[in-house]
Amino acid sequence: NVEYIGSANSQWIDSGVIGKSGTKVEADIAWIRLDSDYGLIGSRISASSDSRFYPIHTFNNELSFGYVKFVYTKNYLEVGRRYKIVSDNKKNSQTIYVDDELVYSDTRSDEIDTALPMYIFAENVAGVASYYSSARIYSMKIWQDDVLVRNFVPVLADNMEPGFYDTVEQKLYVAQGISGLWDYGQIVGPYFNSTFIFIR
Repeated sequence: NVEYIGSANSQWIDSGVIGKSGTKVEADIAWIRLDSDYGLIGSRISASSDSRFYPIHTFNNELSFGYVKFVYTKNYLEVGRRYKIVSDNKKNSQTIYVDDELVYSDTRSDEIDTALPMYIFAENVAGVASYYSSARIYSMKIWQDDVLVRNFVPVLADNMEPGFYDTVEQKLYVAQGISGLWDYGQIVGPYFNSTFIFIR
């Protein structure tokens, strides 16, 4: 496996996990750019409606997220600094922690089910990758209804293509998209072999 994988343009990874209430995301991240509107993980039913499920998003250096509506946390981030972000969003309870410190909480009674898989390094807006992020992800875990459904570990496949290996499903998730420079950190252990099941 490798220390991290990163994206700098229009590539993304389909997590295979539906964006909906009851989903918690924990990510170890360092952003490369924070000067615009960037989605790290999420999905949205329509670009013209309040139908967001964005566990981790940024807008002009500010950590933000979408739970039906778009929300600003008033917590400002620095390019290149590594953060542990935990975003837990369910009916009547929405919280975001940064480095184990609570930075936002709310008690919205809405429920949301986008019926769309969340994209990583982007947002899935009605089936279209949007709001691409420039970031490095060192690890990511996803829970739904308190059950761990993804434990993403950065790896290189046999062809040296960066991706995430999910230890829950024992599958490899690799990039989609047609452009963008993929970055990865130093190899920190033996990477997995051709027993990978590729998910595109």
